[in-house]
Amino acid sequence: MSYNAKILPPFEFGVPVSGETFAGRTVETRHLCANFRHGINTTLISPRRTGKTSLVNRTIRLSENESLRIARFDALKCASDEEFLTAFAIAVIRAASVLQEKQMALTQRFLARFAPKISLGTDSTNDFSVSLEIKNIRSEAEKILQLPEDIAAAENIRIVVCIDEFQQIGEFDDSLSFQKLLRTVWQLQKHVSYCRGSQGKMERLFGPQNSPFYRFGDMMHLQRIRRDDWVEFIIRRFRDSGKSITEAMAGHIADAVENHPAYVQHLAWYVWLETSGEVREESCNVAIKKMLDAYHPIFAERVSRLTLRQRNFLKALDDGVQAGFTRQKTLEQYRLGNSANVARVKKSLIEKALIALVDTDRWVTTDPVFRLWLRQRFWCASGPSF
Repeated sequence: MSYNAKILPPFEFGVPVSGETFAGRTVETRHLCANFRHGINTTLISPRRTGKTSLVNRTIRLSENESLRIARFDALKCASDEEFLTAFAIAVIRAASVLQEKQMALTQRFLARFAPKISLGTDSTNDFSVSLEIKNIRSEAEKILQLPEDIAAAENIRIVVCIDEFQQIGEFDDSLSFQKLLRTVWQLQKHVSYCRGSQGKMERLFGPQNSPFYRFGDMMHLQRIRRDDWVEFIIRRFRDSGKSITEAMAGHIADAVENHPAYVQHLAWYVWLETSGEVREESCNVAIKKMLDAYHPIFAERVSRLTLRQRNFLKALDDGVQAGFTRQKTLEQYRLGNSANVARVKKSLIEKALIALVDTDRWVTTDPVFRLWLRQRFWCASGPSF
């Protein structure tokens, strides 16, 4: 083995996972693969770091073939509708062919009116890029949005366009008009389907009945991976790496971080590092402490930016209060002020992605390790916030 050869870890976090480090998601993978293969438009909604990117990557690998090509780009990198359209066009051209010569030919054939400037690199499969001269974004956008349909029909293929962080279009100038244009063009395409995904914030784009994308295809809400799947995965990864862990200890890891995908992998890695043979309870406790140590600066900074009432609201959640925050007893006990204050606190914490509404009437803290840190490091150290 060369000195710089990478030894794959048994657990991965902070990056999209694949292969042996991909856990669970059997049902979701089958569902999304079927949508891709049958041309069903899909809206994939999930909280941050719950494995959406890994799921889409896995589905692409299982679905893509010579007759089904998959384009993909990240809308978060786009500051305007013009940048979105350029990224859209590049992704579609790249997906249509892996050969630079073919990519150039498709660009010249279908985008000639935009005076494309093509850049090529040494890697014939990834270094293709193009800049477009779009003089009137509103009048010419439709032609670019029609690009995958034109290419698919001409090449006798089908195309799926995957757009990460689709909620970013809500930040564009005159976003509503742009959304209406996307819907108008996309809904008539016969050879192309779309997979749009991002954080729960996408509810405002797809949820309201007056939204241009209301009921635009299948809505998939990605939940956390099931505990049983985590237990099986953790046991297998320990075994494959020459170590062992009992079902109870594997379940303890999953339970400690409430089955949160990124955190389960992270905590399992710490436990694996603390283990030479078989996992002991002490190893799990040390691993949890190390995880809290690792996130301490981030969480401390996060708390420092919260108002007193926002902290008090989180304390109420930690104490088991999930509804009825405007009841007089709750307002007084946690010093939340009045109902208007509670509404403002909720809105702010939602925007910070710290809380979420579940089951229509229950509020929860979204980050299980942040909640654990608050309980073990903040509330006990600082005393009551109210």
